[in-house]
Amino acid sequence: MIEHAVFDQERLVLEPGDRLFFYTDGVVEALDAAEREYGIDRLMAEIDRCRDRPLRASLDAIAASVRDWCGGRLRDDVSLLGVERTARAD
Repeated sequence: MIEHAVFDQERLVLEPGDRLFFYTDGVVEALDAAEREYGIDRLMAEIDRCRDRPLRASLDAIAASVRDWCGGRLRDDVSLLGVERTARAD
């Protein structure tokens, strides 16, 4: 998409029980009635609050938190993806 773009390559090993969350900027940039952003700190706190729930329930709770923050008036797309390692590969 971007000609001549340069990207770093990283490797991450997930252990059983580890999760990795991906999100679009519409999540952290969602605005409340006072024009305050949802923000990364609020997102991290919500992820932490949901850590003991199943992955799908965590994603649903995060999405609901963002919707509640902006009163359902999203101005940008909001995408969330969660990956969880559930078992040790033998």
